[in-house]
Amino acid sequence: MFGGIIWIIVVAWICYRIYKQRMENPSENNQRGQLPNTQGQIQTSRMQRPMYKSPFVQPQAKPQTKQAPQVKAQTKQTAQSRTNNKEEQESTLAYLEEKARQDAIEHEMEKREEARRLYENSGGLRPAQRLYEGDSVPGGCKCVVCGYCAAENLVPVSSRERFSCYFCRERLDT
Repeated sequence: MFGGIIWIIVVAWICYRIYKQRMENPSENNQRGQLPNTQGQIQTSRMQRPMYKSPFVQPQAKPQTKQAPQVKAQTKQTAQSRTNNKEEQESTLAYLEEKARQDAIEHEMEKREEARRLYENSGGLRPAQRLYEGDSVPGGCKCVVCGYCAAENLVPVSSRERFSCYFCRERLDT
């Protein structure tokens, strides 16, 4: 047991020394396959994509030359394209939200129109449910045969309201 504790301490001390040596010699890290951080990137492991900070702007300590305005114009264009891209995405999202809201309103109006048309066609009577051929009559319902088209309709037993035929919308005698 005592030998295991000493072994852990030795391994921890070796790891600490290696870590300290790497932190003191950053140029050695670059020789091991890591690239220097010149593009404003946050260093990540090799398996991850690099994450970018805000747009990288070089400090302007030197007097401006003919090339400096071109660099300024390029960085300004990239910054504008990024803001335009964000505005484009926001406008697209706003458009999609507005479109979804309009579609929901239109769907609700169509649903009301269909209900109104159905109510008018059936003479103000609620249509009965359809009884499919070969199905048994569920509990709480009864089968009523239409006097006009001889179709079988399902009507609730305890309901006091009048129903129309599912197919021809004629009044059912319950």
